[in-house]
Amino acid sequence: MDSLGRACVSVLFSLALIFTTAAASENAYNNKGLSFKYDSAWNVSEDHNELGDTSYTLITVDSPGSAFVSIAVYNRDMGLDKTVDEFRDGLKQNFEAFGSVTVEPYSAGFAGSEFKGYRLTVKALGIPHTNHVVGALFNERTMVISWQYADEDFEQFGPAIELIKTTLQVSK
Repeated sequence: MDSLGRACVSVLFSLALIFTTAAASENAYNNKGLSFKYDSAWNVSEDHNELGDTSYTLITVDSPGSAFVSIAVYNRDMGLDKTVDEFRDGLKQNFEAFGSVTVEPYSAGFAGSEFKGYRLTVKALGIPHTNHVVGALFNERTMVISWQYADEDFEQFGPAIELIKTTLQVSK
């Protein structure tokens, strides 16, 4: 085999190793009709809460760095726009302690639905941070998803956030 052939075999072997490693580094979450894959370096926690006459489950997926994803699933329709706006207002209030906050409408399609909400940006500790908060209705239940990262870390954590979003499934 000539040197070009050896180089091609080496590249193919390396790619196979990368894809095998990437596939092996995923974990799966599956509970209460919600499932998604997430990077095995991230940690998942689940908290069940009562809120007046309803309850909700908050699933938080934390990166080993600045990024996280949180998914709040209410046991009924809470009024989607109102609930997303309350999340936005709470985040904005928390971020204002670090500096001025920019809020813009944002929407994204995943889990077979169109999620609508907001993108918030703030410069915290001298580093720009972005948070998205979006919501949708599934099976008469309100779901609000938020993900946040330091902008300088997006290249590192963005693929793990996308993995959660693109594999998110909701069943009845």
